[in-house]
Amino acid sequence: APGDVVLARVRDVDDQVDVCLSEGEFGRAVALYRALPRRVRRHRLQDLVRRHLDALLDAGRAAEAAAACPDLLGKAATLWEYWIFAFDKKGCLNALADVLPINKPRLAATVYDAVLDRLLATDPVAFLRTVKRWGDPGADEPLYALSTILKRVERRVQRGAALRDAATASDRAAVA
Repeated sequence: APGDVVLARVRDVDDQVDVCLSEGEFGRAVALYRALPRRVRRHRLQDLVRRHLDALLDAGRAAEAAAACPDLLGKAATLWEYWIFAFDKKGCLNALADVLPINKPRLAATVYDAVLDRLLATDPVAFLRTVKRWGDPGADEPLYALSTILKRVERRVQRGAALRDAATASDRAAVA
């Protein structure tokens, strides 16, 4: 005679992480992994963090993503460098600049130079705030090359002066 077959299966943390991922709750998936890392077998923390931060950036929540980075990326310099590029690609490096590590981990000077260069080009206020936060470039081990940054600032100031002069000349020509 026909009968019902019931299949029972024990749910594990991986299944819970899968549910979080399918529902777009990437932050919760990261939290589950971090709470029970030894019981997760099918997922890697780095992949969950990537999905979580990508989702935040895609949703326009750059400040929230940046605030989560110190905890999620910790002392992994290569992860920090990856996410600096990712934030820059999304046009929100200024949000990340305030939480970039300057110690433990200490990134390569070229990374700090690149961040300052990009901020100078896109957000001068964030540039100034970041330079102040990062401290004295004349220290024993400076974070960035002061001479390089000064040259870039001088070029930007000169470009701004040239644009003002051109606009003034244009205005005078229009009046005459």
